[in-house]
Amino acid sequence: QLKAIRAKLDDLRARASDRMKRLAKGVVKIGVVGLEKQGKSAFLSAWLKSEKLLPSEAERCTWSTTVVEPSEEGQFQAAVTYYKEDEFKARISSYFDALEPGSAERWQGLNQAEIMRLKAAFKTREGFEVDDPDRAGRREQAALLELQEIAATLSDIKSRLGKEPLLLQASSIDDLAEQIRPYIALKDTLHGNRPYAGVRAVKVVTVQIPVTGAMPGVVLMDLPGIDAPSDKARRDTEEALTNEVDITIFVKDVTRP
Repeated sequence: QLKAIRAKLDDLRARASDRMKRLAKGVVKIGVVGLEKQGKSAFLSAWLKSEKLLPSEAERCTWSTTVVEPSEEGQFQAAVTYYKEDEFKARISSYFDALEPGSAERWQGLNQAEIMRLKAAFKTREGFEVDDPDRAGRREQAALLELQEIAATLSDIKSRLGKEPLLLQASSIDDLAEQIRPYIALKDTLHGNRPYAGVRAVKVVTVQIPVTGAMPGVVLMDLPGIDAPSDKARRDTEEALTNEVDITIFVKDVTRP
C-alpha cells in the first residue's frame, strides 16, 4: 500500500513539475468542456472570431480533440495526428462491448454481416433487439449507430491509422477552417450530410492561428463531450483535464444567456 501511495505522489510531482515549467514559459492551457451538442465548438469559434473554424451543428458533429495554439501574424496551419491501430481499437472498444463484451478483437472485419452477428448476440443475451427504442438503452443504441457508421468507412479509416501527421497550410482562418473540417467533423453538412471518409482515424487536430482571436500564450482545447458514447473519448477528456488543462470552461448551453 505504501508503494502505491508513493507511486501516486511521484506521478503528482511529475505532473506538477510539467505544469510549472509550462506556466513559467507563459503558456496557459484552457479546456472547453461540456455535454455533447451544447455548443462547445460554437463557443470556441466565437472566441476566435471565426464562425467557420470549428464545425457546429444541431446534432453531434465532432469526433476528435482540437487544440488551438497562437502563431505568428499571417501564419495559418494545422497538424492532423492519427490514431495508431491499438489506440483506435481502444477508442471504439466500448461500442463492441455494449453489444457483445470482448468482441472488439474483431474490429478489423467489421461489416454489415458482423453487425448482424453482434445484434443477434445482444438479443440472445438481453432478450430484445438492440435497436428497440422502448427497451434498449441510449448507450446500446448509440453504440450500434457508431458501429454502422464505422463499418461504412472502415477501409478509409484503416488506410490512415498509424500514418505520419498531416500538415495543412492556409492563407486565412476561413481557408484553414475549410481544410480542417474533413478531419474534425463527422459529416459534410454543407453537401448532403455525407460522412467524411476516414475522419474517425483522427486523434487530434492542432491548429495554429495568429493571436487576433487567441491571446498570446493561451492554448485552447476543444474536448470531446463528457457524455460521448465512447468510454475512451470520455477518458481522453478526463485525462486532459487532469494532466494538461490549467483552466476549465464548462459550456452548458450557448443558446441561452
